[in-house]
Amino acid sequence: RMKAAAYSAAGGDFAKLLWDQDRDSTGHMTWPEFRHTCRRVLKLSGEDAHLRAIFASLDADGSGFVAIEEIVAFVQGPVEHIRVRMRIAAKAREGDAWEMLIESQATDGYIDFVQFRALCRDILGLDERESHLRAVFAQLDYERCGDVAIDDVIEFMRSDAGRRIAAAIAADDDGVESVASSGGATQPPGETASCAFAKSEAAGTVERMRSR
Repeated sequence: RMKAAAYSAAGGDFAKLLWDQDRDSTGHMTWPEFRHTCRRVLKLSGEDAHLRAIFASLDADGSGFVAIEEIVAFVQGPVEHIRVRMRIAAKAREGDAWEMLIESQATDGYIDFVQFRALCRDILGLDERESHLRAVFAQLDYERCGDVAIDDVIEFMRSDAGRRIAAAIAADDDGVESVASSGGATQPPGETASCAFAKSEAAGTVERMRSR
């Protein structure tokens, strides 16, 4: 209902609608501001308990504030929501050096789903559903190798590039639901020939660079 109301009220530009509610230009909303937006702007009539539950789920650190970009991501869907939360959590922990934190979780430049899940949950402190995490990983692992280049994860987390990737995922009608309904399987066993070739080429390039 919130998503439908957002697009109805905003005419497709929900982000602008929310930023227009940011009277003090902090980039965040408090619970009273969030409630006011839902009630007065989006015309939602559900119980406050439901709105509080949404706000609390977005206010992961219990600060009483939620970033507007995180609310926008929540409305746009789980993939965009996870992308934004990953970046916010990484920057909160490491500041401008957040990319080094992400790179440190890789093995030889790649990360498998177990490592990706550990990155999201243990390192970044996200409590997203496993089916949603698997959906993100499955879309990044488009060649079904079973692992993803860490540079692709970082690119996904960056603002502009990540938004385009998330939009492309959302455009796939099956997207998240197909992965969730399949029990989270993200690739067939083993490694495809194209994956093996790509990794071999990458390893060869690195070795040639080192030998110069």
